[in-house]
Amino acid sequence: MTFHVTVEYDRRKPGEEVIEGLEPLYEDPDVEISYLARDRGPELTPEDLEGADAYVSYAHTLNGASLEGVESLKIATRSGAGYDNFDLDAMTEHGVIATHAPQGPTASAAQAATGMIISCAHNFPRLEHELRTNGWEGRVPENYGFELQSATLGFVGMGLIGGKVLSNLSAFRADGLEAQVYDPYMSEGRVAELGVEKVDLDTLLETSDIVTIHVPLTSETHHMLGTEDFERMQDSAYLVNTSRGGIYPDEELAAALEAGEIRGAAIDVFEGEPDVEGNPLLDIEDIHLTPHVAGVTHDAVRHMHELMAESIVNLKNGESPINVLNPPAYETVTGEALPEESYSPSFRG
Repeated sequence: MTFHVTVEYDRRKPGEEVIEGLEPLYEDPDVEISYLARDRGPELTPEDLEGADAYVSYAHTLNGASLEGVESLKIATRSGAGYDNFDLDAMTEHGVIATHAPQGPTASAAQAATGMIISCAHNFPRLEHELRTNGWEGRVPENYGFELQSATLGFVGMGLIGGKVLSNLSAFRADGLEAQVYDPYMSEGRVAELGVEKVDLDTLLETSDIVTIHVPLTSETHHMLGTEDFERMQDSAYLVNTSRGGIYPDEELAAALEAGEIRGAAIDVFEGEPDVEGNPLLDIEDIHLTPHVAGVTHDAVRHMHELMAESIVNLKNGESPINVLNPPAYETVTGEALPEESYSPSFRG
């Protein structure tokens, strides 16, 4: 029986017949692959999903309205660590298994965050701006940076990416870098394993030289930070965000930077992206900005596709998908309980 897979858009490179990393799908004679037209989205409709057994997702919203009357869909797998475009409750209600690929961008996103942390410690964004606008006159003591070995780094969230950033900075930690974490879901065992201090959010903001954000965008984390929180941070502190836009209002961060409430920032994600026209952060010329590419390298994209293909092939062949976000849906589809090792790392503490 043919197993139909719909891919959100055709990412094949010119001259290539397959999307790199999805080879197991192309090589399976029972799998038929189709691609959504480029003009579809940003919210999926039942027409988009009609006849599909599996859906490969990148960004389009999949909610209850998308699934109305759709009976074929068994699994939707989302690239990367985020899953804010999935309505997990609706997918569970309709018996659609939701998975993602958080291990895919881990190394790349952590590499980017680590680079941004080091860049902030040296105050490179401001020094570059001063050099370009004022020449050598900008090379003044008030623009100098500091050594990480004598600093405190605060993690908001300690999942796969946060843990990899911590590992990347191990040499600085050996020389004295202090690491503290705000993560209500972090187990005491993991605290001990990583050798970090678990603190409340206010303490982290008040005492960290750099705050780096590593949480998904959920109803719980949406606008979890704002004006009062930025005022609570040290005037000499920096904010790094490679996770998701919407963790704070961008205009409130911009206002805090303009007012000198914090010294600088390195930001990869924005509210309302990809529409960033008029975003006030883009008007601040001496901070580090990138267009949501921290977790996007050739290696990361290939690995994400490999993980997504694994989930689809596993389910097709009667095995458990990986990185499942809504375990009850697996039981609805298969009649069996999902093994705990197939849960998303987001739900393992």
